[in-house]
Amino acid sequence: MGRARLTKISVVCSTIAAALLISPWLLPQNSSQEAKAEPAVTPTIYNPYPPGILPPDLNSEIRRVLREIDFIETEAVFQWLAIPPPILAGNPPILQNTGVASVEILGKLMNFDKNISPFKNEACASCHMPYAGFSGPIPSVNLLMIAYPGSAHFRAGKRTAQRYTYSSYFPPLQYDTTQGFLWRKFLGFTRNRIFA
Repeated sequence: MGRARLTKISVVCSTIAAALLISPWLLPQNSSQEAKAEPAVTPTIYNPYPPGILPPDLNSEIRRVLREIDFIETEAVFQWLAIPPPILAGNPPILQNTGVASVEILGKLMNFDKNISPFKNEACASCHMPYAGFSGPIPSVNLLMIAYPGSAHFRAGKRTAQRYTYSSYFPPLQYDTTQGFLWRKFLGFTRNRIFA
């Protein structure tokens, strides 16, 4: 009886999920609702570089990387929804069963989430892609400008995207809201200006 009930529940849930996924394409679009909606915040395009610095395929490569990020984030969301909750057991208490997988999926969700960036258009993986050794995934940028453009496109830092494996040896960056700079903090008292 329990298996039949679970089967019915899964069929109902699958039907609801399919209806929710298909409904935006079936419903007529209301132009008055679109007119009332607030426009999305887009950064002003500012290109401070002389010709020859930016790779000619930069926009298409950024779009390619963002498509990869969307795919991996969707995959991570499905993994998160499918994983059973971990069991806290032992002395000292540790997560049994799915604890490691839960932490890995959480890291994947955070690394591929575009909502982290100021304009909600870049994920951490935009500059730190796993298949590139957690560094930059765009070959033309690696050859020409080295530093990766951030959330405000065509504005790049002054160094290459740091690989995660070396990040524990680099002091944390802290943002000073008064001056608008990122600072490197050494031992809690020395500050060096990194970039504006």
